[in-house]
Amino acid sequence: EEKVKVQSKVEMISDVNGMDMDFIDHMLPKGAADNEESLNLDEVFCELCGGGAHEDQIILCDKCDKGFHTFCLAPPLESIPTGDWCCPHCITSATDDLAFTEGSDFTVEEFQKMDKQFQTTWFSSKGIANKPTWWEVEDEFWDIVENSDEPCEVFYGADLDSGKLGSGFPHERHGFTGQYAESPWNLNNLPKLGGKYCSMLRHVTDNINGVIVPWVYMGMTFSSFCWHVEDHMFYSINYNHVGNPKVWYGVPSNSALAFEDVFRNYMPEQFKLQPDLLFQLVTMLSPRILKSASVPVYRAVQEEGSFVITFPRAYHGGFNSGFNCAEAVNFAPADWFDYDQDSIERYREYRRNPVLSHEALLCKVCEVDESPVTAASIHVHLKEMILKEAALRQDGLLYAKTFKKVSCTSCNPGSGFGDDDAECSICKQYMHLSACTC
Repeated sequence: EEKVKVQSKVEMISDVNGMDMDFIDHMLPKGAADNEESLNLDEVFCELCGGGAHEDQIILCDKCDKGFHTFCLAPPLESIPTGDWCCPHCITSATDDLAFTEGSDFTVEEFQKMDKQFQTTWFSSKGIANKPTWWEVEDEFWDIVENSDEPCEVFYGADLDSGKLGSGFPHERHGFTGQYAESPWNLNNLPKLGGKYCSMLRHVTDNINGVIVPWVYMGMTFSSFCWHVEDHMFYSINYNHVGNPKVWYGVPSNSALAFEDVFRNYMPEQFKLQPDLLFQLVTMLSPRILKSASVPVYRAVQEEGSFVITFPRAYHGGFNSGFNCAEAVNFAPADWFDYDQDSIERYREYRRNPVLSHEALLCKVCEVDESPVTAASIHVHLKEMILKEAALRQDGLLYAKTFKKVSCTSCNPGSGFGDDDAECSICKQYMHLSACTC
């Protein structure tokens, strides 16, 4: 049977239990009033937080008929939209052609052979008989991005867990010792580097893939890594073990806002549908477009045997000019805290789960890190955290006095308390210092 959409009228009703049934009969299609499921507003809940409260702020998707709080959406809606509205889930399913899809399994030898065949076939059709240079691949790559009406499908062995599949650097857990096993430039060591200029990630106990445990990347011709900043705006380091060059493009952190403005202005419809598009790593924009808008863009060509380091909040992207094998991981000197609070606010605005708790890490560093360099860097952030937390607690106590008792729904919004920090059911952030629950 047709599901009845009554949510657009719910804001007019303050007491569901005492609502006028004649009014409901007028809203619903003929015969719907006899359908108990259609009329039971107590069963309407938000797909994102699981809560059924704030009925006046729940809107129904015009495609799947599921409910969503306006304040749970990413970013939150300031008002209930007029006309048809589609939820993020339906939009994502409708734009799946923009995303990566699962490919086949290859051995390294099979993958390298496939790339060679693809490169030879592609460039021979362009009149390039010999192996193309990286700049010839670059010209062709951006021509495809900017001008081609036909899709070009390639494979990319991305985000491969070095903890399971192996690292290109020697690791002590495999019995390796000596200069390279202990080197700070070994990507297995860098995230947890100690000493005067230590990495703050050394205080994280979880082995987070891609952040603390390196990821391995098997690239082929035209395989790309789209414009993005790192999780939590960490520093990152990438090493090209072997193969063809990786071509990088970077925008300085002081031009990050200008970069985002150009992206939104160039693709307004995409951002209207998916406001968090830049988090999804599926969109490339030519450096020529950025430069024409006065956004500075720099290029780096990473040959085999060389490192590339990216800095916090510096947007970067690029492509592989042929088969290669690279490895990457994050690290976080003490000055990284200057950026992490901004990243948390962005996660909160777009309702995205963080990788770790900013407050928990800051408290842990204060407790155990004895480096004067670290102390000088984090003092101001600790003070800001304390002042902000005190203000939020006071605001929460005052605001709570305005609440009235209501019946709890059968759903359990939010995460429970336990050994791990609770997670806010609305903004998805960890609540390390304090939290409210029903």
